[in-house]
Parts: sequence; C-alpha cells; structure tokens
Amino acid sequence: MRQGQRNGDRVMLQRTVVKSMRGTTGFWNTPPLIPLSKAFAHYGTLLLEILLTLSMHRRRRVSERGGRRMRRRVSESGGRRTTAGRAARIGGIGGILYVVLFIPAYIVGYPDAPDRASTDQGVFDYFAEGVGSFLFFNGVLSIFAFFFLLWFLGALHGVLRSAEGDEEGGWLSSAALVGGVVFATLSFAGVAVEIAHPATLSRFENFEPDSQLVFMTFALSSWLYHFCQVGTSVLVTATSLLALRTGILPRWLALAGFVVALLALLHVLIPLLGALVGLLWIAVVSILMIIGSVGSTPARRTRAET
Repeated sequence: MRQGQRNGDRVMLQRTVVKSMRGTTGFWNTPPLIPLSKAFAHYGTLLLEILLTLSMHRRRRVSERGGRRMRRRVSESGGRRTTAGRAARIGGIGGILYVVLFIPAYIVGYPDAPDRASTDQGVFDYFAEGVGSFLFFNGVLSIFAFFFLLWFLGALHGVLRSAEGDEEGGWLSSAALVGGVVFATLSFAGVAVEIAHPATLSRFENFEPDSQLVFMTFALSSWLYHFCQVGTSVLVTATSLLALRTGILPRWLALAGFVVALLALLHVLIPLLGALVGLLWIAVVSILMIIGSVGSTPARRTRAET
C-alpha cells in the first residue's frame, strides 16, 4: 500500500516537472534542447523524490517516537499507581501495628489515673503490675510502636499529597504531616518521662524510691500527652478537610474526623477518651489503606467538589 502510494507520487512529480520545463512557448521543444530538457526533468524528478522520501521517513520517525512516548507515559503512570498503592498498604500495616503495640500501655496505666489526693503509697501502687512488666509494655513495646507510627505518617502524607496536587501548594497535606510528627514526638517524649522512675529503679541498685519524683514525672508526662494531642487534632482536621474536597477518604470518616479532632483537643479535660478516639481513627484509616479504599479517582473528586 505504502509502496504504491510512493510510485504514484513519483509519476505525478515527473509530470509536473516535465510540464514546467516545456512551458507555453515551446522553447524546450526545439531539437537541440530536447535531450537537455529530458535530462533536466529526470534529475529534477529524482531530486524531488529524494526530498519526498526524506520527508516521509521523518514523519514516520516522529509518529513512532510519539507512540513510544505515549506507551512510556502509560507505563510510567501505571507504575506510579502501583508503587503508590504498595506504599499505602505498607503504611496501613504500620498504623495497625502501632495501635496494637500501644494499646497495652493504656491497659497497664496512664499518668492521669492518680488523682489530686493520691498518697505516697498510692503513686507506688501505680506500678502494681511490677516494674519489669511496666517497662516492657510502656517502654519496650513503645519503641516498636514509634517505629511503625512513623511509617504510617509517611505513607499517609504521600497519599494526601498525591490527592491534593500542586494547586494550593500542598498546605493541607503538609499540615497533616506536621501534626503527625508533633503528635509522635511529644507522645513518646511523654512515655519516656512516665517510665523514668521505674526505669531508674530497675537499672540502679542504690536508687531509693522517691514518691515526690513520681509525682513530678506523672505531672510532666500528663502535660506532654495533652500537648501531643494538639498534633493529633491538626493531623485529623487537615486529613478530613482534604477528604471532603477530593474524596480521598469516605465522607462519613471525614465528618467523623472533626469529632475526633475536637475530642483530641479536649484531651486536657477527657484524657483517656481523647487518646482512645485518636487511636481508633488511626486504626480505621490504616484498614482503608490496606484494602485499597484510600484514593482519589476523577469521579470521586468531581463528586466531592460538586
């Protein structure tokens, strides 16, 4: 097919050149110039044919290059989606492991449990499970919980940043990341302060138990936990706002997130409830990340914007 088209173009070019050489005055028809006119027409046709061949070859190369570029874009786009889904699942697993590893710390005890009238013996009874058990559940397990929480926050930020795009500079996804980092940092700083007394008692044989030191560590760790929930509130609020705009999370979870953010911010008044709803929110988001229900499709984004 392509060869026949090329031959047809050659014949038409030759006729055009010959006609142009003859003109209307018959000058090229004089006997001495007939061979010269034929040669001129032949070489002119050959030159135009070469130019035509080069032009067709260039168009074919451009077409092939465009096809390869399109296929590469499709392949890269599919690869990015696969990588993003894998990262979200890893982050979801990290979030679930964080919740599972951190829940025992609340079962063993939390520093707001002792009241204002607690006696010296009362604060020591806080460690009734034993120093070793308290350090294991509040200290050793918390190290691994901290590790998995950071993976969850990183993956969640990636999901949120991808959904938000560059239209507004990514400020909501950045706010969520900052809130999560503040929560993680202050939360585990509070854990370190809370276990300071039993850790010292367990490590040094000559350390004398001091109830006044326990009172101080309880008060300090409590306020660290209060401040860390400010980070939780920012994390959940920014994620919920972005979810309402892009459909990155189910609408019911986005609306529930505002309640979670408020309860977390009121941690100073309702410490245990404010902490547990934050853990529950992380668990639910992690499950959605694992099963692949966290993501923004064009249809969901359009529905969220309307």
